[in-house]
Amino acid sequence: MKKNALYIHGFMGNPKGGTFKTLQKTLKNWNIHSISFPDLHTDVEKTQRLISAYCKSKNIEVLIGASLGAFYVLQYKDTIDKLVINPCLYPSIEIPKLKDRTTENPIILSNKVLSDFREMEKYEDIPEPQKPRTFGIFAKDDELFHFKDSFDKLFYYKECYYPNSILINGHHSIEEEYLTDGLKQAEKYLEDRAQARAAVEIIYQLIKSKKEAEEKAKVFNEDLPALTETVLKEVSEDEYYSYAKALKELFDSFAIIDEFDNMLIVDCFNIIKICLQKYNRFGNKELSYSSDFEELLNHFYSIIEDLYYYEIFGFFSTTVHPEDIPELNLPCKVFCGCTSGWEKEPYLEDDGSESYENVIRFRDPKTQEFFCMTIGYKPRVLENREKCSLTDEQIDIIKNFVRVNKGIILLHSAGIIDSPTFHAALRVKANPVSCVPKYRIVYTYVQYLGNSDTVIPSKKYYVDMDDMTYEEAVKNYAQLKKELQQSLNAGKEDCDVKDFDILPPDEGKNFCYFCNTVFDGDGNSTWPIYYKEAGETHRCCDECNEKYVIAARKDKSLIMTFRKQFGIDYAEYGE
Repeated sequence: MKKNALYIHGFMGNPKGGTFKTLQKTLKNWNIHSISFPDLHTDVEKTQRLISAYCKSKNIEVLIGASLGAFYVLQYKDTIDKLVINPCLYPSIEIPKLKDRTTENPIILSNKVLSDFREMEKYEDIPEPQKPRTFGIFAKDDELFHFKDSFDKLFYYKECYYPNSILINGHHSIEEEYLTDGLKQAEKYLEDRAQARAAVEIIYQLIKSKKEAEEKAKVFNEDLPALTETVLKEVSEDEYYSYAKALKELFDSFAIIDEFDNMLIVDCFNIIKICLQKYNRFGNKELSYSSDFEELLNHFYSIIEDLYYYEIFGFFSTTVHPEDIPELNLPCKVFCGCTSGWEKEPYLEDDGSESYENVIRFRDPKTQEFFCMTIGYKPRVLENREKCSLTDEQIDIIKNFVRVNKGIILLHSAGIIDSPTFHAALRVKANPVSCVPKYRIVYTYVQYLGNSDTVIPSKKYYVDMDDMTYEEAVKNYAQLKKELQQSLNAGKEDCDVKDFDILPPDEGKNFCYFCNTVFDGDGNSTWPIYYKEAGETHRCCDECNEKYVIAARKDKSLIMTFRKQFGIDYAEYGE
């Protein structure tokens, strides 16, 4: 559909003259309107009323003006696309310089018109949304005036990635060949800005919708436990149905993919699980509405379960495939959380109180159902054991995997070690003799937050490797970096590997002079417990830095206490 555009001619101009004809020829996607404005320089208010009335009656979407007509375009109050050609920004100064084409007499403006023009020439309070929707065409050889610099200052906007004015060949009445090219550039600019506004509006609506969904989810998380308690108290049928109907409508209005925050999905999922467990254990199954309530809970569960596994599960967990580490002899895939919160699983104690366990999850290869196993020295399956097709021996293998690797699993779930380091640590633990490190990978990465420019840098990671020699690893530098990049993006979105390097197996390690352990990285200075000169070579780990060095810097009385504790002799420094 063509856009409706109104052309406002210049001082003593022709509404159907050369500029209008060029507009019609060039802007074929616009329906160009043009009427006479006889009072441009004699009655400002009347001209403005005529423009406003015409725009509203004809649904005008673009205002186009030349010279003095462009001045009126810029003064139009509504936010609209505006195209100005050699605009006369200061008519109170420029119009009196002109002469009547018929009589050759100077143009004399009334005091009222001069006063109106001067007030309008202040250009006060130009709305920010209007600035990117205004485009100016200026001729290099305009013989009357030239206000491009002033226009650029007045209509500059912060997101001005593309200039909203151009300078082309031509005179004040721009020749057709030059104006045609300028109009094409103006059309493209205004079209691009329209598309950008549409995209911003979509994003705004999505954000608004997301916030509304999140508010509804929070209400649901409060109301479902309340409804469950009323069912356990065996309320009347009428009271139940009025409550349940409203809750289902609320749930169905927000439980949509991409509609609300990830952690709210986890909260919803956990609350629904708890309510199901409470009803199954304590609910009266003889109530007239019991089957309806059970069906309602299962409706909530099935939808949120889909959201959970679509939005949360894979992004915030690391999969250990049986073939990854054959020595583990795992009977199925095991999933370990790589961020805090994923590993928490709700369940009911014997007295009906709610508890949460740290868990890994494994998938029944026959039914494809997920089961939770607690992380500890006595792991247990939280779900009904009879529902799992794995044998007792196979379950025991998974339990042994958890017992042996408990520390590694918890470090990974807290986000302290990443997925490649997690896999490497599991391999070393599974076969420490054959897994003597042959080289080390050291790297950092950055993660981009959503579609914004926000970048989250990582700490420096060291990963010991044994799959090839150090010399071979150096030759395969590019391939190893590519594999690491792929591994990172399998668990995190929009990550870029930075500062990637390959080191000999012992390089990049340091010795802590307080706790006598080896650690990765440069570590920390031991000054003032060691002398500053010695502190340049005597390093300590982060934990000892916090425990001793920072404490001694805050409280100088501790310096000698720690020196005696660690037997530091300063005779060699002349003390």
